[in-house]
Amino acid sequence: MTDTAKKEEYKKVGDILGIVTPFEFYMAIKPGATSLQDLVCLDRYSEDGKKERIWTKITNIELFNPLLPKEAVHEVSSAGDKILETVLSLSKEMITAKVQIIGAEILDEDDERKGELIALNYPPNPGTPVYRPNSIDVQNILLGKIEDHRKLHIGSLRSRPEVDVFIDANPVVNRHLAILAMTGAGKSWTCRKILQGLIEKDYPIIIFDPHGDYAGLKEIYKEKVTIYMPTIHYDQENKDSSLSLIESFAYDFNEAQLDALDKAYDYITNDKYYSKKKSKAKEFCSENDINFNPGKNIWGIANVFESLIDAKELKLKDVNLTDFYPTDLVNANISTLRACMRRCRNAGSSINKMIEYNKRSYEKFKAELLPKEITNIIGKGKITIIGLAGYDITIQASMVSVILSSLFMERIKGNIKLPYLCIIEEAHNFAPGEGIESSGQQSSLMTLRRIATEGRKFGVGLILISQRPSRLNQTVASQCNSFIVMRTVNPADQAYVKNIVETLGKEDAALLQELQIGEALISGQIVRFPLLAKIKPPISRGLHEEEDLIKYILDI
Repeated sequence: MTDTAKKEEYKKVGDILGIVTPFEFYMAIKPGATSLQDLVCLDRYSEDGKKERIWTKITNIELFNPLLPKEAVHEVSSAGDKILETVLSLSKEMITAKVQIIGAEILDEDDERKGELIALNYPPNPGTPVYRPNSIDVQNILLGKIEDHRKLHIGSLRSRPEVDVFIDANPVVNRHLAILAMTGAGKSWTCRKILQGLIEKDYPIIIFDPHGDYAGLKEIYKEKVTIYMPTIHYDQENKDSSLSLIESFAYDFNEAQLDALDKAYDYITNDKYYSKKKSKAKEFCSENDINFNPGKNIWGIANVFESLIDAKELKLKDVNLTDFYPTDLVNANISTLRACMRRCRNAGSSINKMIEYNKRSYEKFKAELLPKEITNIIGKGKITIIGLAGYDITIQASMVSVILSSLFMERIKGNIKLPYLCIIEEAHNFAPGEGIESSGQQSSLMTLRRIATEGRKFGVGLILISQRPSRLNQTVASQCNSFIVMRTVNPADQAYVKNIVETLGKEDAALLQELQIGEALISGQIVRFPLLAKIKPPISRGLHEEEDLIKYILDI
C-alpha cells in the first residue's frame, strides 16, 4: 500500500436509482468516476441503530443519450454526415451502473461482528449516495480476518492496482483449488505464484509436471526442491497399475494374453510363492542353455515368456514344466506366449525411449530417480517435482495413478505424518470427463476422484490446472471449493465454467473472453467474495517459457 493511498478520501461516484433489492441495484454515475469490477460502498443505519457500510461491486456500465435518438443517428449516418455538424446534442450523456451487493459491514466499535460481511435483509434506499472508498479500507475488506500465517499474496485488484490481493492459504491446501483457462492465459504462472508463498511457509508439496513448467523452482529454491524422474518398481506397486502401464503401450491384448500377462507378473514379483519354482527354473534353463532372467521389470516379464517358449520347444517328455513355471502359464498356447513376449518388449523399448527424453529434459536440474521408499518424498520444506516431460499421456496417467495412490494410502496408514498438497497440471488428461483412452487414465481418474472426495479428511489437498475445462471430470472439479478462472474463449469451456463455478455471476462470466494475460476472476473460499485480479509474475520460470522467436532469430 502506498503513502498516497493513506491520504485518500471517499469520493462520491453516483446515486442509487430505480428499484432496489437486497442483492443489486442501479445507480447514476459521473463520467470517469468508477470502472467495471470496481468496489464502491454506501453507509446507512440499520433498524437497531448500528452503522453499516454496504460493500458493492460494479458489474456493468451503460451509456445513454436521451437527446440522441437512434432514428436520428441512423438518418445522419445514411446521409454520410457527421453528428458533430448537426444540431443533435452530445452533451446529455446518462451513465448507469449495475451494482452487485456483496454484504454489509458493521462499523460500530463495540459490535463483535465488526469486520464481518453480513447478508442484507433489507435493500438500501433509492437516492442514497454511493462512494469510491480509499484503498486502505478496500484492502481491509478484502483481507477480513485472515491470519498473517495464512495470507498468500498473488497480485492486485485490476480496478485498483495499488490494492494488494491476498488469498487464504488454508482452503488452498485443504479444500482443493481449480485454475482454469485457455493456453497462454497464465495458469502455470498463477500456480507458481501461489506455490512461491507456500514454499516460504515450508508446506509439503508434490507437483506432477508434464511439460517442465515447474522445473525453474529448482533454480530459486535449490535446497528445498527435488526433481524426480518417475520409474515403476514392479515388486512394490499395485499390480493393476503396473499392468495398465504395459497395456498403454502394448494395446489389443486378448483375454488369453491378459491372463498370461497376469500370471507372468505374479511370477516375477511374488517371491514368497514362486521362489522355489524360480530357483528350479534357473537350474533347468542353465542345463538346457536357455536364457532365464526374470527381473522385476517389463524386460523380466518378457524374459519369462521367452524362457518358457524355449523350454516348450525342447519337447522334453520326462520334464514337467509346471515344476518351474505357473501351471496356467505352462498351459497357455505358445502363440499367446509369443504375442505377450513381443508386446512386452515393444512396450519396454517405448518406455526406454521416453525415459531417455525425460533424462535430457531435466539433465541440468540434476534430477534423481524416484526412490522405492516413496514416503521419503513428503516432508516439511520438501518440494517434490515428478518430471513427466517426454512420456506419452497414457504413461503419464499410469504414473500419476501409481504414485498418488501409494502416497495417499501411506498417509491414511499414518506412515506419512504431515499433510501435503498435490499439483496436477493438465488435469483433464488425468481426470477426464469423457473419452478415456487407456486403462492408465481410468486408474488416474479413480485415484483423483478418491482424493478429491476424501482428501480433506486426511489433509491431502489438490490444485487442478486445466486448459480444457470442459474435458475435466465434473465430479472431481465439483469438489473444488475455490476457483481461479482466467481467459477462456472456447464456448464449451465457458459453459462448463459457468456451470461448475457457482459463485460466478452472469456479468462476471461475460468477462471470461475479455481477460488479458495474467488477469483472473477469483472466487470461492480463498477470498471473501469474487473479485477480478491481476496476478503478479512469479520469480521462477518454466522449462519452456514462451519467447519472442522473431527477436531470437534477428539476434543471431
